[in-house]
Amino acid sequence: MMKIREIMTSKDALITLAPDVKLIDAAERMVHNKVGSVIVIKDSTPLGIVTEKDIVRIAQQSKDLAKITLEDIMSFPVITISKEQDVRTAAEMMYRNRIHHLVVIDENSGVLEGIISSFDILKVFFSATSESDD
Repeated sequence: MMKIREIMTSKDALITLAPDVKLIDAAERMVHNKVGSVIVIKDSTPLGIVTEKDIVRIAQQSKDLAKITLEDIMSFPVITISKEQDVRTAAEMMYRNRIHHLVVIDENSGVLEGIISSFDILKVFFSATSESDD
């Protein structure tokens, strides 16, 4: 079975921000970098995650987006997985928790390693399916 480390997005390609960053600034960075989430970290440890869905939800509820910080809206505690786990385990965790992203951490230190999304898992599924169709 394929491992998370084989398909995850590494931390170098992620946007990581401090909890006190304004939501509007984070949203601008997400758009500029064409990503659907940011990881909220403190001292290299993931505290939470903010996704496009969170931003849409808060935009519908709030009148003053300029005052909202990531800490105010982040999902926490962040749900994590080791890069040594298999992709099926990740899919099961996403399904059980009704989420689309898992933060990948080093299982010994808890330090951020990357992220895996439901889209990453679908790509694996469809590439395996198309190979078996040949």
